[in-house]
Amino acid sequence: MVPRAAKDDPIASWKHVTTAEVAVIDLRLRQEHLELAAHRNEIRVVKECARSEARAVEDHWFPQAREFRTAPRRKSRLRMGNVVVIFGSMTSFPKWLVPMAATLTQDRFTGPEWIFERKYDGIRLLAYKSGDSVELFSRNQLPQDIPSVVDAVKKLPVQDAIFDGEVTWGRGKVAYHVFDVMWLDGRNVMSLPLEERRALLAQLPLQSPLHRVDLVEDPSPWDLAQREGWEGVIAKRRDSTYEHRRSKQWLKMKCELAEEFVVGGFTDPQGKRVGLGALLVGHFKDDDFLFAGKIGTGFDNEMLLNLRARLDKIEIEKPPFTKGIGLPRLRVHWVRPEIVVRVGFIEWTGHGKLRHPRLLSVVK
Repeated sequence: MVPRAAKDDPIASWKHVTTAEVAVIDLRLRQEHLELAAHRNEIRVVKECARSEARAVEDHWFPQAREFRTAPRRKSRLRMGNVVVIFGSMTSFPKWLVPMAATLTQDRFTGPEWIFERKYDGIRLLAYKSGDSVELFSRNQLPQDIPSVVDAVKKLPVQDAIFDGEVTWGRGKVAYHVFDVMWLDGRNVMSLPLEERRALLAQLPLQSPLHRVDLVEDPSPWDLAQREGWEGVIAKRRDSTYEHRRSKQWLKMKCELAEEFVVGGFTDPQGKRVGLGALLVGHFKDDDFLFAGKIGTGFDNEMLLNLRARLDKIEIEKPPFTKGIGLPRLRVHWVRPEIVVRVGFIEWTGHGKLRHPRLLSVVK
C-alpha cells in the first residue's frame, strides 16, 4: 500500500517502484526513441527525393538551371509547386516564366503609391520574342495562335523580349493590351519597379493590334469602370517588382452589382473586431425569405457598434429564413427582418448566394 505522502508527492511515489518496473519503463522509452529516429529518417529521405524531383523538373524547363547551380554567383529561386523559377542573375533567354497574378479585393481606395489600369475582359497573353521567333502563351503555358499579334511583335526593333498583357476580340478585331515587360534586349527587367518597366514599354513603337495599357486617371477608378461597362480596374503599387505568384502588390477591383437585402441575423465578432462579425441577409420571393449570404466587409467600428445596438433590440429565438442553405450555426443571433442594407457583389452563385459581397450602406 502506497503511503498518503507518496500519493501527494510524485517524487516520493517513485521510491516504491521496483527495479523490474524501472527496467520496463526504460525499455519502452528506448523503443519510442528508436521509432522517433526512424520517423525522422523517413522524413529526411522524402525531402531528398523531393529535392531530386524538383531538380529534374528545373533542368527540363530551364536549360540554364545547371549553369546557375554551378556558377559562383548569387542567385534567387522561387518555387512554384514542382517548378522552380530562376530570376535575378538570369542571363539566358527563358523558355517560360510564371506570370504575376493580382489578388481580388473588396476594398476601394486610392493613394500616391498606387496606379490604376483598366481590367480587360479577355484572356491573359504572354508574348516571347527571340530574334525572328515569336511564341504566344496563355497564363497556363498553352500555345496561342494569333497571327496578327505574332507579326506585330516580330516587327518590334528589339532582339528579344517577353511581354505580358491581355488579348481581346471586339467587333471582329484582335487587340493585345500590353501592360508589362519582363525581359528586354537580353536583360531581365523583372526586378525593376513597375514605373520603370512601364517607361521601357513607352519607348517601344507598338502598332496595332498591340496597345500599351494607359493609366486610369480618375479619383474613383472603380466608379469610372462601372460607368464605362468595364470588367473592373487593377490597382498596382508603383514600386512593385514582377513576382511569379499571386501578389497583393497588384489588386483587382471588379465591377459590382448592387441590390438591397433584408437583415435576418448576425454573428458574434471574433478577435479584435467589435459589434458583430457578419450580417446574415436575405430577400423575399413569393412567401419565402431566402438566405443570400454573409456580409463581413464594408463596415467601420462605429457602424458595427451602432448596428449591434439596433439588432439587439429586435433579436428573436428562431431564424426568420424559410429557405436557408448554408446558414451558420455557431455564435449566431436571429432578428426580425426589418433592417434593410444595400450590398455590392460580383455575381450570384449557382446556389443563389452572393459572391464577394460587401456592405455599401444601411438603407433603413
